[in-house]
Amino acid sequence: MRVPSGGMQTYQRSVDLGVMPSARVENGAMPAAYGANVAQAMGGMGEALGKMAAVQDKIQEDKVASDVVAAQTEYRKRISDALYAGDNALLNRKGENADKIDTEFTDTERKIRQEVMGKLPGYELAQKAFLRTADQESTSGLELVNRYRQQEGQRTFKLNLSNAYPTNAATTAGNYTNPLALHNA
Repeated sequence: MRVPSGGMQTYQRSVDLGVMPSARVENGAMPAAYGANVAQAMGGMGEALGKMAAVQDKIQEDKVASDVVAAQTEYRKRISDALYAGDNALLNRKGENADKIDTEFTDTERKIRQEVMGKLPGYELAQKAFLRTADQESTSGLELVNRYRQQEGQRTFKLNLSNAYPTNAATTAGNYTNPLALHNA
């Protein structure tokens, strides 16, 4: 601002900045702000999406694994109940009631397997993992059932034999003069 001799203030309308010939004006904005680095930004976005997809895959794998473990647990519990729970459980039957427990076990196991398998997600890996466990449990359960059935058969045979002995002895003693009494006893 300059003051003329008349006392009133006036403003100078032009300014001589004294620009130097090598002076430049810099753009202070970030290049990405006006699209200069779009490729790098897109690459970063792709990397972020890749990481997010990996997290989603891990979550899905964990859910499938959890579903398989739940199915295996339910299957084992139901097989155990069929074998041991209650008076009519397969391995609680006595005598002639144990004659067909192997067939009943096979039918029951097949039904349980189908019901539990129906609850699993349709992933091949999940179904294979469950079937591997079910096959192992089924084989060991059937071996157990067959062993029990054989033991009960032997016990029933011995019981029938011991019950028959006094009857046969009395019949034979009462018919000691009849030569066919011993043969028919």
